Amino acid sequence: MAIEADIAANPERAKYKKIPLESIKSALQGSDPASLAMEAFDTNGIEGKPRKVEVAYPQPNQALVTITQNDLVKNSRDTVRYRVELSTFGRTILATSPPMWQIVWVGKRNSNENSAE
Repeated sequence: MAIEADIAANPERAKYKKIPLESIKSALQGSDPASLAMEAFDTNGIEGKPRKVEVAYPQPNQALVTITQNDLVKNSRDTVRYRVELSTFGRTILATSPPMWQIVWVGKRNSNENSAE
């Protein structure tokens, strides 16, 4: 039932296969949402592959990072998209410092998963 509530609150999540946060080997907290998201997947072997990174802030305390990567496997036109959701949980030492972010949800989608066969 928690999964259904997640999808009701975030309908875009239904398009992605959830990745357990425990499987991410990099830091889940930091001051830059894009860097946190990219580091999470650099440990999964996508470093060095061309990718497009987009960051959106749907709410003042939320960040959404989308990483789109074209698969470089020979004869493949597959595109992999990662969705990384983050929320703020405070600031660093100084009040004027940037907010601290924490990854709260991660998902992955292949372009061929949603295509009609």
